[in-house]
Amino acid sequence: ASGALRRLPDDPPPIAAELEQFLEGRPRLLWLQLVAEASATSDADAAASTLERAARSLYGWSLNSAEGATVADREIILALGKLCHRTAIVTRDAAAVGRSAADLPEAVQCLDRVKVVASPLRGEELMNVSYLDAADEQWFLRIQAKLAADLAPLDGLARSADEVISRLLELASTSAESHLKCMEYLCNAVDAAHKAAWREATPREKALVRFRRLSLVLKCALAVQRPAWDRFSKRLPQLNGPQVLSCLAGDLNTGTAQGQAPGLLLYHLLKYEAGKGADQRRQQIRIKECPSQVELEADGGDFLAELLSEAGGSDHALKTSLLRAQAEVDAQAQPPMESRFEAAADVEVDMDAPVDGEEFEMMQE
Repeated sequence: ASGALRRLPDDPPPIAAELEQFLEGRPRLLWLQLVAEASATSDADAAASTLERAARSLYGWSLNSAEGATVADREIILALGKLCHRTAIVTRDAAAVGRSAADLPEAVQCLDRVKVVASPLRGEELMNVSYLDAADEQWFLRIQAKLAADLAPLDGLARSADEVISRLLELASTSAESHLKCMEYLCNAVDAAHKAAWREATPREKALVRFRRLSLVLKCALAVQRPAWDRFSKRLPQLNGPQVLSCLAGDLNTGTAQGQAPGLLLYHLLKYEAGKGADQRRQQIRIKECPSQVELEADGGDFLAELLSEAGGSDHALKTSLLRAQAEVDAQAQPPMESRFEAAADVEVDMDAPVDGEEFEMMQE
């Protein structure tokens, strides 16, 4: 062994090219090398470019829709990619320090030429991925991790939005007697439909795919309580305002075994969606009568028509009930003018809020 060591040259041959080629196909190692290179240079632009390369590599692995990787592995690699991406943003533009990603221009937070298999049908393609796109994907992975026990048939592997939503709706349909649990599955399915839409190539495709997925969720919410909706539709002409709201809202903690009205899940789903109005990336679900062409293009379709088609065609009573439910949600979303002024006066700024427009534990990442 000592003889072999004595035969080693004093100046070992350069292996930078071979090392780069070796690491190129191993993003979980490449980012370490690139971060080290970025840390060693005093040139801010060069450091930012190197960090962006690290982010591209990590994103390319974690956002790949091919099967075989676990949710945990995807989460870790995606978090590292976001960390490199965020560091590149603030290294290149000091004005971005401390600002929410939601407040940054698209051009500042967008990373181009990321190799992603967005869907098995389209194969690998180069995509522009914004920091908020990665945040949406991270949320989608976290919902899979949170519901790992319920999603057990998926074997802990990261799955597509269609697979996850299908499983969530199956669970909602079989847990209709537990209204809170059913509502949890439905809300997660709605969020998954919104959060996964970024993967589509064009705004039109985003709208169409999102609409298809959201329509499935709304139809499921209606189907699991169709008899209750029929009863409500029949009684609606005789009900006053407070009685209408009581029938719609009910009490989700109440089981049907107690013989009390549990409330209508579809109404609560619309109310949940209205509560997400602050999310500017979210195309809010609203049941509309005769939506305009602009609204149809933005939504991807007509939610009311989809629900009525599920109900078997032109059901005027059900149509009136669904529109009334949406009207009640809209009315609650707009407090009286006096209340708005009072609320504005009591606003406090949370100085500890995350700066990246999302909920995550920085130390965990």
